[in-house]
Amino acid sequence: MATAWRGIIFGVLILGGTLPAAPLPGARNRILSEREMLHTRLVAQLEELAARCEQRGQTNAASEIRRLAAPDVDLDDLPGSVRPAVTLALPADERDWQAVLRKAQQEYAAELFRLSQQAVREGLPSLAFHLVRETAFHDPDHAVARRLLGYVRSGEEWTTPFAALMQRQGHVWHERFGWLPRSHVQRYEQGERYYQGRWMSAEKEAALRATIANGWVVESDHFRVKTNVSLERGVELSQALEDLHRFFTRNFADLFNTPQQMQQLFDDGKPRTVGGSDKHEVWYLRSREEFVRLLRNKQTGVEGINGLYLPRDRRAYFFANPEDPQGNLETMYHEVTHQLLSESSRTTFDIATERDFWVVEGLACYLESFDRSGDRLTVGDPTHIRLYWARERVVAEQWFLPLREFASLGMREFQFGSDYPTLQKYYSQATGLTHFFLHYQEGRYRDGFIQYVAQLYSPDKRVRLNPQSLEEILGVSSETLDAQYREYIVALPTQPAAAIPVGTGP
Repeated sequence: MATAWRGIIFGVLILGGTLPAAPLPGARNRILSEREMLHTRLVAQLEELAARCEQRGQTNAASEIRRLAAPDVDLDDLPGSVRPAVTLALPADERDWQAVLRKAQQEYAAELFRLSQQAVREGLPSLAFHLVRETAFHDPDHAVARRLLGYVRSGEEWTTPFAALMQRQGHVWHERFGWLPRSHVQRYEQGERYYQGRWMSAEKEAALRATIANGWVVESDHFRVKTNVSLERGVELSQALEDLHRFFTRNFADLFNTPQQMQQLFDDGKPRTVGGSDKHEVWYLRSREEFVRLLRNKQTGVEGINGLYLPRDRRAYFFANPEDPQGNLETMYHEVTHQLLSESSRTTFDIATERDFWVVEGLACYLESFDRSGDRLTVGDPTHIRLYWARERVVAEQWFLPLREFASLGMREFQFGSDYPTLQKYYSQATGLTHFFLHYQEGRYRDGFIQYVAQLYSPDKRVRLNPQSLEEILGVSSETLDAQYREYIVALPTQPAAAIPVGTGP
């Protein structure tokens, strides 16, 4: 089963001008060892409490207590409401176990938060955010942890800043139609629509919005989706994009902060929006024909692709493909990954023009496997078609380009310097390598790999054009990495062969 990093929004951040601080030797192991010691103590406390509840016949309470001590708890399972106080109004037995449980969890959460601050100081922001998530799981009303995860308190609720704004303006959330004035909900459900200052039928509104210029605009915390397909589809895509955003900014937080910004963030608990504060803009068109007509003067070869991000427009473009809705989503995840990284800076610049271009496409292809299953966000399914072909290149075709040679390819050489079958192989290996560096031996190379990516997207031209190699960052020779990759990719599970999805890349 694929490793899944799951969590909550961190907020809008920006790439810093310097590289993330290199982790101090042994720092990760020291912090993880202390966390394990603390967790072992918590488990013992909770087991003792659960046993006491069982003796009193409080079997449901015992089960709940043991669930909180389980090693595979969902750290994203945070309550939307502020927890009520343990008061004298509760029955004595219930008040007793709830008070003991809450005290144990709050003490554990305080220690976890201390460790998260230590992780930041020692150059381990990914670990720090994992600890922040666990802090909020055990103490859902930990104000600083909640703010770091992108929540604000609105009355007795924890919500996002945009949702809080909508609520203050008298809007309510509707699963199909998104945010609506409370007074509009019933009429929308009956088939009416409010457009251009008057009420009309849904069919009339759709006819008036047939062109993208008049399309629906769906706003969320981080995106502005414009579409002439339907309001409902715009809302669906908006939610999928927010899922991707909170996953991406959580798991790749290292990309968006200098060490100084990260330290200040953890010192006072206030997320910074130091740049790139405008929402990411996405256009979703009715048809391929409209997509091509709109973009043919902006991008060569647009007839053969399913989506496109144009840095100079600071906009991602897609079109509806009813025959392949999953492919629609995967193309969107691919291109919006480019968008999130590109728009982390106020200025637009070329990325990996001279070398290391495999990382740009590898990370975007990797994010195509992003998926929401219930309340869980996952990525890196080893049976995804991109990973299937990464394995096939090595196992069945006996094709592999050594990392040192592969990393020497810049954008033009990678994308235009070879025939189409070779380009397909490049994309496959880029995806496989990304999966390897993020997942190998439970993330052994993950922080170093993210540091490697951060260089390529740094606003500092000196850093961007003179990146350290993975060999230098990881302290491992490219020959060793090549051998480890081959062993890793061969061991991935397989699935039946299928065509590579048509998209911006092979």
